[in-house]
Parts: sequence; structure tokens; C-alpha cells
Amino acid sequence: ARGKSYLVKMIIRYLKWTGFECQVFNVGSFRRQVGLASADSNFFDNSNPNNHKIREHLAMMVQDSMYKWLHATNEEKRRVAVFDATNTTKERRYALAQRAESENVFLLFVESICDDQEVLKKNYELKLQNDDYKGMDIDTARRDFISRVKQYERVYETITD
Repeated sequence: ARGKSYLVKMIIRYLKWTGFECQVFNVGSFRRQVGLASADSNFFDNSNPNNHKIREHLAMMVQDSMYKWLHATNEEKRRVAVFDATNTTKERRYALAQRAESENVFLLFVESICDDQEVLKKNYELKLQNDDYKGMDIDTARRDFISRVKQYERVYETITD
């Protein structure tokens, strides 16, 4: 809830305006599509090896779709794919960079750092409207989402280069 998906939407809008064909590949949306909506914050705990493995597998499946789309022939337009995911660790970003290199694709990481509590509060409220929290008591949903954010913060490693 730091504004990554919002930034993606603005970047995509600009790139489309300049003539690029663009598509967003969002791991969270894919997770919900494959039946893992309403996953509670424990699903995002990196100390749980089974859930970590599932999340990594989902991310790799989305990457597969992304590279398939990128490599599909399109003579008319240049293509830009956005892998919209919480790539919190250097290990994950390294794996993404290795894959991009093997696919002969340029990769750019965009990091959104936000510590403005008012902005975060508004972003959290927006997140509570997605399918992960559909039908859930708002206070329970908020506590769960804050717990999910803390799971990410525990393992977060900033981009250094």
C-alpha cells in the first residue's frame, strides 16, 4: 500500500499515449483469480516455507505469462510489460533480473517509498475494498491488512543500485 499500483497506472497511461503497447501483470490479482482470495496475513509470512513457496510459484507463473506476451510477435508497436508485485527482497529481485536477462528483456525496478501516515491510511482503506476482504468486518480486515504490511516490512530490503 505504498502506491506501486497507482504509479503503474500512471506510467502505463503515459506509455500508451506515446505509442507503446502495455500490459500489467499483477501477482495479487492472479492469486485472487486462482482461488486464493481472502488469504489472511499469515499467507504472507516469509517464515512459513509452504506459503513462501506458493507465493514464489504464483510470481513465476505470472512471469511466464508476461514473457509469453512480450515475445509474441507484434510488428506494429513496441511492448512494455509491468510485473506488479511486492518484490521486497534482494533475492526475489535478483531472480527477476536473471530471468529478464535470459529472456533478453530490459528490466527496470521502481521503488515507491511512502512513510506519510495520512497517505498510508488512505491507501489502506482502498486496499480493504479488494476481494481479499470482501464480506469481512472492516475492523478485522484492517487489522489483517496491517499485519500483512508488517510481514512485508520484516523482510523488506530497499533497492540499493
